[in-house]
Amino acid sequence: MAADMLCLAGWDSKQHRMVRPLPGGHHWQRELVAQLGIAPGQSIGCELSRTPPTGTFPHRSEDTSVDTGSIRNLSMPAISWFGDGAPPTVDTLQTAFEGHIQHTRIWNGARKGVFVTEGTITPSLNAVRVPSSQFSFTVDGKLRAVLQDGDARYDLPVVSHLLLEKYRKGGLEILNGMLSGVGDLHVRVGLARSWEGRPGHCYAMINGVFW
Repeated sequence: MAADMLCLAGWDSKQHRMVRPLPGGHHWQRELVAQLGIAPGQSIGCELSRTPPTGTFPHRSEDTSVDTGSIRNLSMPAISWFGDGAPPTVDTLQTAFEGHIQHTRIWNGARKGVFVTEGTITPSLNAVRVPSSQFSFTVDGKLRAVLQDGDARYDLPVVSHLLLEKYRKGGLEILNGMLSGVGDLHVRVGLARSWEGRPGHCYAMINGVFW
């Protein structure tokens, strides 16, 4: 993805599903995001565009073209990640992506290079619910997280803007300290689009952690 573009996703409160809104069928320009004052956790309203998504699966499952001129900020309460009406979660990463999860290697007992093959018809956005005792942040050149679900142990890159900012300001101690004794976590996991270096691989990454 170009440096001046961003990929945004959110919870569609009307259709009760995760979507990836694409202004005019394209990723978001950083200039547009700044102009509208869009930030993580904020609610926006928009109208669907007549331009159909043209990408491949699994991303096409959530890609949603919207009319750029209709995008507006909404004053709404922050989303609740648990309880009635909250975005659903599953118990394992394999369940989240309907059994299509693969990995390229294992390091220190954790699966790394976790991916779904491009073209697979399955969600590209989902969430896993795990106890905070089975999740921790680590660093291997960049910020990562180790997640132990009901099936396996995974080592995944973290791309959440909020988490990266907290890490930049306070380091690992601050991040892992936030998780101490909070109970269950709602861990958002998404699949990256494939790229030239590894064609056909849509790698799993942590998009957010909530409690």
